Amino acid sequence: MTNSIGSRIPSKLGEIFVTGSGTFVDDMAFPGMLHARFVRCPHPHAKIVSIDTSHALSIPGVELVWTWKDLSPYLSSNHFGHDILDEEPLAIDRARYVGDEVAIVLAHDAHTALEASEAVNITYDILPAVTSVEDALSSTSPLLHPRLDEDPSSSVKGNLLHSFSIKTGDVPAALKSPHVSVSGSFKTNRTSPSALEPHGVIASYTPGRELAIHSPNQKPHSMVTNLETIFGFEPGFITWNVPDIGGSFGTKAELLSHEICAAALTLSTRKPVKIILDRLEELQTGRGRPEEHFNACLTADKNGNFISLTVDMIQNTGAYASYGIHTSETPGLLAACPYLIEHQNISGKVVYTNVVPSGAVRGFGDSQYTFVREQLVDAISRKLNRDPIDLRLQNIATKDQMPITTATGIKWRNTDLPSCITAVRDSLSPPPTPPSNNKLRGMGIAVSVKRNGKKGANSDFSKATVEVNNKGTVYIYSDVISVGQGTETGLAQITSEILGISQNRIKVITGNTDTIADGHGVGADRGTVFIGSATAKAAENLREKIIKIASNFLQIESKHVMLSSDRIFDSSNPDNGMEFTEFARRARFDDPSIKLNQHETGVSLIGHATFESLEAQTVDPKTRLGNVSHTYTHSAVGVIVDVDLGTGDIDILDICVAEDLGCVINPLLVEGQIQGCIGHAAGDVFLENFTYDTHGHPHNGTLVDYHLPTTIDVPLLTKMHKIESPDPATSHGQRGAGEGALLPFPAAIANAIHDATGVRFRELPLSPQKILPSLIDHGFSTHKKS
Repeated sequence: MTNSIGSRIPSKLGEIFVTGSGTFVDDMAFPGMLHARFVRCPHPHAKIVSIDTSHALSIPGVELVWTWKDLSPYLSSNHFGHDILDEEPLAIDRARYVGDEVAIVLAHDAHTALEASEAVNITYDILPAVTSVEDALSSTSPLLHPRLDEDPSSSVKGNLLHSFSIKTGDVPAALKSPHVSVSGSFKTNRTSPSALEPHGVIASYTPGRELAIHSPNQKPHSMVTNLETIFGFEPGFITWNVPDIGGSFGTKAELLSHEICAAALTLSTRKPVKIILDRLEELQTGRGRPEEHFNACLTADKNGNFISLTVDMIQNTGAYASYGIHTSETPGLLAACPYLIEHQNISGKVVYTNVVPSGAVRGFGDSQYTFVREQLVDAISRKLNRDPIDLRLQNIATKDQMPITTATGIKWRNTDLPSCITAVRDSLSPPPTPPSNNKLRGMGIAVSVKRNGKKGANSDFSKATVEVNNKGTVYIYSDVISVGQGTETGLAQITSEILGISQNRIKVITGNTDTIADGHGVGADRGTVFIGSATAKAAENLREKIIKIASNFLQIESKHVMLSSDRIFDSSNPDNGMEFTEFARRARFDDPSIKLNQHETGVSLIGHATFESLEAQTVDPKTRLGNVSHTYTHSAVGVIVDVDLGTGDIDILDICVAEDLGCVINPLLVEGQIQGCIGHAAGDVFLENFTYDTHGHPHNGTLVDYHLPTTIDVPLLTKMHKIESPDPATSHGQRGAGEGALLPFPAAIANAIHDATGVRFRELPLSPQKILPSLIDHGFSTHKKS
């Protein structure tokens, strides 16, 4: 054995990226490659009257210009989409938001494609736009998807995409007893994660061979299945290659128009086709966190025991569903978590509007519910004259109560949130000097629960293969995709631990659906949980085979074979052994009579395994309850802030994060993930807000106007507590570490501001533009009310 688990090992891919040696899709080129550019609608909502491509086609270097009529003969299905089939690769008869794809130009180079795209003349019949949730629910508003509204088999009614109701206990009956209540309306912001690398694709096709898609995506096997369905291809016709990925944050987890159109264009021209979105397109069409509205109420008895939680939410999902159904309803099952609240009414609506579609952003809906719930908990603690930390500890499950099932069916097996909370409380320390005269200081805390993996109508699983070649190199084949989270390094550590070999012997193969194992890829904080567990089982399977063969080589019983420090030897006589490389060579080339037992027909130094969740459940179709994930990460975040009364700026003076991660495979990479969560959350909380005017035109469609956080805006996190209460249903007890710290941060900041000022801020972002006017209204600021 080795001591790989728990070691601070640098990322196996880190050197590639920090030296600029990565190969991203835009770095790739093929002989004869053509370049495509979309023609996008400049209007929020418009019918397409006519499209004149003649001028564009006259430009030298232009191969073709396609509209929907040109694309449709290549497709088996006119529509696609993640949650429902409501999207069109090119708009059929109407565009639904500024940036919607209407036509596509193919040219010899990217510059010519851009020039030609601007020469396509499209006549529109401009329609009224629906931009707010109130307009979307109005019976007099124009419909975005009349086809779906008229389809009796569709759940879409008007602009209402989806509605849900989750009920446990009996809220009205519970509220007949004496109680204290707090309530409020909340609004969270639409954001664009803006990964360093925009979306892009290269598609190539050679007759008699497969259609090859080169595109950064977190779930390539799922993308192949979706693309096969859209084109009507037989399985095996498409190969998806994932190059290096320059960030995703969940936005590269679904099939999009550029991949469909590139595939069709290469089938038509028999030439490779590249589409790379520029930064303006990425902001205009990138699928970020949706705007959501909440009305919520929390009640407790006079002793501080929580009685009920009521939440009514509306998600402005944008022009198309994307992940909207799942990012609204599924986190509703955890709306009360981590608190043990028996009586819950959680309801919601998802509506279409003429703005950019939202998507599967880091946090996947849980951060918005956490922002609401944790402010209510803070408010009720003050109403009861209780310490906010003590009240939280009173209402959450202790480790001694595990395993436990919540009222909505969420199951926790072995987790210790109380230790996370106390670690944060004990670590926070304000500066020794008091705030200056124009500043107020406050402390805030918030807690959360993040799902690891997901359960829809199908199973949640990962597969892995671990193989040794004749030189002693170990290859791991799994469905891991590297988006910067370092999971591939964790897989190597797990394998190193089990096989007793050093890290430099292990190669983690990623990226090609013809070679990597089938599975759901990365996302939903599932990488180390699912892929890590599958890899561990595969490595154990391989270990058993190695031991069996080595026992023949060493002439000892299998129980005495030891694997450690790149050697295989007799545990009772270490001199009787060999190097791992010698074993691999002999296992491949020695006389079969030496290495095989009777009736064996050959040596297999390959371990296979599938890890499939038996814990996660599909929600009950009637009650909408169920344990939707395999396991859960519990997190706590505490902050101390100064509020500047003259500017509305918020200065973070101290911050602490504590998470129960079960078993920390690699502390170095976990710390990077936690710091990344706080950086991401800082943008959500203080800066980012993608907004539209009442007609549906974006206010801030460039990085000049849409403010992403820089290193100056992100607090340096030095206080991180990694609690380890192993989960019995993963290979080493591990849980996800890529999202949990993001969830509580916005509420912790809001609670700290309230602690400082007594003013409750319920709308994100918590920018000076929102903070300062409210401070003035409450008489705190040095500015006078106008």
